[in-house]
Amino acid sequence: LHAEVLDRAVIGASPGSVLDVVCTDEQQARDAVLDIEPPALSDTAMAKVCERQMEAFAEHQPSMVEEHNSAFAHEVATWRPPRTLTRWHVRLESATEGVIPVHLTWPQERLDWSARQKQFAAVLLQKGHVARARRRYKKALLDLEIPTEWSTEALVIARNQLRLALHLNLALCALKEEDYEQVL
Repeated sequence: LHAEVLDRAVIGASPGSVLDVVCTDEQQARDAVLDIEPPALSDTAMAKVCERQMEAFAEHQPSMVEEHNSAFAHEVATWRPPRTLTRWHVRLESATEGVIPVHLTWPQERLDWSARQKQFAAVLLQKGHVARARRRYKKALLDLEIPTEWSTEALVIARNQLRLALHLNLALCALKEEDYEQVL
């Protein structure tokens, strides 16, 4: 599952949201690490997709701007059904990009999520997917930077140990990619 598909799907969603992500792009739906190959649509499914798309086209209201009407007519004329359609049911656990206007009070969940990301990145790294592992380590590290109420000294120590491990793993990825400035 490529990050671009999810990035587009979860824009504006808040942590805890549950989303259905539908992907019609064969390349974006394919994932070599998880051995995901998008299935081809059956004839019945293809007919349903075409029917629903035609219904959506029929509901379109004409614009007062002729260029918009021409663009829409071109879209209708050139539309072709996808060869595949993949649907994922996704629960957004956290989001680290942008300003987060909250102070979180569940530090153990934050630590657990970052530890899971670290483990997944380690699997990616073992399989030779260095760039993907590096991004996953970075996400886990950034997630630990979200303002959180680290209520006990044990949680602070656990967070700092995890941060150290993530920094070291990021340095390893940078070494493997020969990005020596990022190693330091």
